[in-house]
Amino acid sequence: MGIKLLYIIPLMLVQTVYGGIEFNVQENPLKCLTGNLINVICSLTANEEHQNAKLQWIDKNDNPVLSTSLSKVPYIKDLGATGVMLSLGTCSDETAGTYKCQAVVDGTVVFENEIRIKHIALLTLTNCELEQWGILGQESQIECTAQPSGVIVFWDRDPPLGNNSDNEYVKSPTSLRIKNTKMSDAGTYTYTAVQKEGAQTEVRNIKFDVYTAPTIVGPILQTTAIVGRSATLYCKARGIPDPEIEWKKQGSANALRTTDRIIVSKRKEGEDIQGILNFTSVVKEDEGFYTCTAQNIASSKESVEEAKTEDKLTVQIPPTIEKISGGKGKEGGPANLECIARGDPIPEMIWFNVKTGERLSVGTAGKDISVTKEDLTEPSNLGARLTVKFDKLKHSDAGEYKCVATNKADTAEAIVNLEVQYKPNFNDQGPTTFYNWYVEGEDKDNYLTCIANGNPLPSFTWYKGDAEITPGYPQHSVVNEETDPENPHRAVSKLYVTYTGQNGDNVFGEYRCVAANLQGRSEITLTMEQAKPPGEPIVSAQDEDATFIDFWLEGPVVRGPEVTEYKVIYKVKGSPDEPKELTVQKEYRDHIDTSRKYTVLTVRDLLPSTEYVFTFYATNAVGTGPGREFPKTTKAVSVPDKPEITTQSNSPQQTRILVQWTVPSNGGAAILEYKLTYQRVNVNKTFDSTKGYEVLNKVSSESTITGIKDPSYTIRDLLPGTYYQIKVSARNREGFSVADRKVIRTQTAEFAPGASTGQPGGLSTAAIIGIVIGIFFLLFIIVDVTCYFKNNCGILMSIREKVGGGREEGYAVAKTEDVENLAKKDELTEEVKAAEEGELAETQEDEKKEPLLSEEQKVDTVDEGKPEEKKELEPEEKEAANAEQAKIESPKTEQAPTEEPAQEDIPAADDQPLTEKTDKSQE
Repeated sequence: MGIKLLYIIPLMLVQTVYGGIEFNVQENPLKCLTGNLINVICSLTANEEHQNAKLQWIDKNDNPVLSTSLSKVPYIKDLGATGVMLSLGTCSDETAGTYKCQAVVDGTVVFENEIRIKHIALLTLTNCELEQWGILGQESQIECTAQPSGVIVFWDRDPPLGNNSDNEYVKSPTSLRIKNTKMSDAGTYTYTAVQKEGAQTEVRNIKFDVYTAPTIVGPILQTTAIVGRSATLYCKARGIPDPEIEWKKQGSANALRTTDRIIVSKRKEGEDIQGILNFTSVVKEDEGFYTCTAQNIASSKESVEEAKTEDKLTVQIPPTIEKISGGKGKEGGPANLECIARGDPIPEMIWFNVKTGERLSVGTAGKDISVTKEDLTEPSNLGARLTVKFDKLKHSDAGEYKCVATNKADTAEAIVNLEVQYKPNFNDQGPTTFYNWYVEGEDKDNYLTCIANGNPLPSFTWYKGDAEITPGYPQHSVVNEETDPENPHRAVSKLYVTYTGQNGDNVFGEYRCVAANLQGRSEITLTMEQAKPPGEPIVSAQDEDATFIDFWLEGPVVRGPEVTEYKVIYKVKGSPDEPKELTVQKEYRDHIDTSRKYTVLTVRDLLPSTEYVFTFYATNAVGTGPGREFPKTTKAVSVPDKPEITTQSNSPQQTRILVQWTVPSNGGAAILEYKLTYQRVNVNKTFDSTKGYEVLNKVSSESTITGIKDPSYTIRDLLPGTYYQIKVSARNREGFSVADRKVIRTQTAEFAPGASTGQPGGLSTAAIIGIVIGIFFLLFIIVDVTCYFKNNCGILMSIREKVGGGREEGYAVAKTEDVENLAKKDELTEEVKAAEEGELAETQEDEKKEPLLSEEQKVDTVDEGKPEEKKELEPEEKEAANAEQAKIESPKTEQAPTEEPAQEDIPAADDQPLTEKTDKSQE
């Protein structure tokens, strides 16, 4: 028996005999991949001579393998008749080498065979991240390394890299280098490694992104903040991927983080990231330089320049008035005002006189006033002091003064009082002459008023001549009023004087008012005179007509109380009748003449062409003054004034115009009627809002409506989108007035209300015409069918005879059920025929009564309402009814002659006249 050596490989048992030893391998050396388990069995071949031989393994170091423990490799295992297995554990460089299987008989090796184990390293990929990136515009590398060395490597992508004719890509076993990275280089790249000896292949799909290093695209926006208020710094950056924004203050290495007073945030704005640094309440210590830095993954490249911007945040402190002090002094003496304000930057300061608005600043003070400013430059408490020095106080300097401090942050102000002690003056006295009068039956007192200013507040003494007026002085009493809060240094004293009508010598004349205080004494002379009634008023006649006159009355000279009313007494000159009287209250109408004041008195219901004598009087509290006689002859009756057409130049209706006008002055006689004429015209399409449309030429003759009683009239049956010249005049017993003219355009169909249908009911003109034609066509068919079955005539009968060869033949082929149906139709046709005859008779009668109208006019009459409804007429319908009634009652209505159209005004053959309504109604 020989020796047999076996190598156990899953699914592969191939025996090879070497000198009596059998191996289960195909080749020698035997290749194994890293990590594979190696178990080798050797056995003896059939050999009778050495059947008692023992098998043993010799390791690669020529030492017998004696271990049988599974935990210690190499080890052997006796498989009995199968042989002896050598286990080498997992394949590696340590297991590689030559191993021997020997057959030993009595210590002597009788057979020996060897097998060499060759280690094949496992194919692996290293330094091969699944996601890699590069920077736009720079050189990039996509890295991947295959182990062991010597494998075959392929680089590709989708879409394929192509032939790389421009050498944009440089391939190597460990990288794919992109010389100038573009956004189009982003994508998925495939790295393939092939090891032929071990029949191994590894593929790695690598996602490659193209990034851009951050750039600052917006500087820090706010660089000024105010203490106590909020402030926000903004910094805008751009990059791929979106950068992170970091804020640092100069002098600190740490980035700013959100606190109870600072909020750090960001927001996306399109392609940009806006970094936000918000101070909810600014303090002075926040002032300084701030750096905004933008970073993303691309910033980690050494070749990338850091993206940052820096600016200074200036913190301003609003001004505050730290101290303000007023002054006090005597008239002619000195006084000071001082104001200290703090703020950063140092505030500008100014003083204001609250009463007069006068500005007191450095370089702008008066002769006896100087203003100085001193800057207070303590580093942590900037400010200024503004001082006003009065060298010689005047009483007018007294009052409130305002100190105003302003810097870039805000404005502060405070008010202080300057007190000036001065002797009394009478600067606010007003009138010095007062009036008194006697009214029988009345106990009436008039008074003199004395107004004095002074500090301290003055006291008063009154004198009549040299005699002091004290309590008990006859017919005189003194009342001192309380001071006015708005004028605390003003005092008022009133001397009440009683005039009885008999004590004039003691009442009228000059009085002295003496005002005194600690600073001195002043006096003023006041006069009381006896009041008189007003003089003659100044009279002028302004607007007038045959039956009325407007008089303008101007006040006369009055030595006493003002005029309260005017009176006029008038009558026909030489008439024995009692005169009439009219009184009006004085009422100034400044709009009549801005330089003078008038009261308007209107006398109505006068007789035309008549001479009147008017006497005007003015009355005040004393009485009525002398009269001014004013003879005046009224005007003769004339035709009315021209009425004014007030209708807009564009009518909102298609086929009608509501014409309205003002009621004119009647010329002295009642207006009997209005006359309205209208005609089509061509105009200059340029619209003048003040003049309306300008007429180029007339298109049709005039139509006239007379007998109109109210100042409005609706013209109907007009053409849409057409210009009409309208004239309106008024008539009284003297005749017609001048006519007012205006061009008014009717609305076009496409822009008028309900234009989409043409009628209020919602149907267009074309639709209505189509319906009418359809009705006529239906009636024609009914009549023809009736004629066919009852009288064997008509168009249907003619067609039947031509097609069927005669009447008798046609009837013969008719079906029984058709005959029955036609018989029923005969009964219906008789009813229709009777209705047609009735309608036709009514239509013919109406056509005799109604005037002929154009197609557009016919269509428009459909809009005139439902005759069955009984409702109150609209104003324009009332006008039309009144006009028609006037025509019936006055068959001989006066008609103004119409102008003959010029040769170029004659309408063309296809131009239809508007209407002949007026002429027919006259007939």
